[in-house]
Amino acid sequence: MKTLTVFQNAGWGSCDWVMTDGEYPQLDWEGTGAAPIPAPESVPLSGSGTEVDPYHVGSADELAILSWHVAVLDKHILLTADVDCASETLYPIGDLGPFSGVFNGTGHVVRNVSIDQPVSDRIGLFLSSHLLILPEMFCPAICDLTRHRRPDRGLGLHHPLPAGRG
Repeated sequence: MKTLTVFQNAGWGSCDWVMTDGEYPQLDWEGTGAAPIPAPESVPLSGSGTEVDPYHVGSADELAILSWHVAVLDKHILLTADVDCASETLYPIGDLGPFSGVFNGTGHVVRNVSIDQPVSDRIGLFLSSHLLILPEMFCPAICDLTRHRRPDRGLGLHHPLPAGRG
């Protein structure tokens, strides 16, 4: 967690945070001499995140990227293949801020999602009250989400979908 790119892509560069790689971020006024956290890197996915040119996600690695880049939270995302996440550690999408974009599953399936955050009450593949998943998304009860007190199964939405969206 003490990696500069983690905090960089989470959007910490827009504030007065400084950091030396391998240490935790600190506020600039603390006078540590560390460099400012830079602006986020570009999202390493095909597409530009627009409605016309959505980000393309076709593997577990690409799905995991959505958790680490604050820049994707208001973008259009297109699932281009069935995704098996058995070999990938995932973190909730929207944990960096509310996901208000569009996730279009185009009829594909996301399988074997495992998110283990035993000390958090906010658990799920998506954490947002603004989430829109188009009807082409199919995710049967295949997500295994472990909470502190009880496991949840399913897509793992932390907040319910807006009226008419679920």
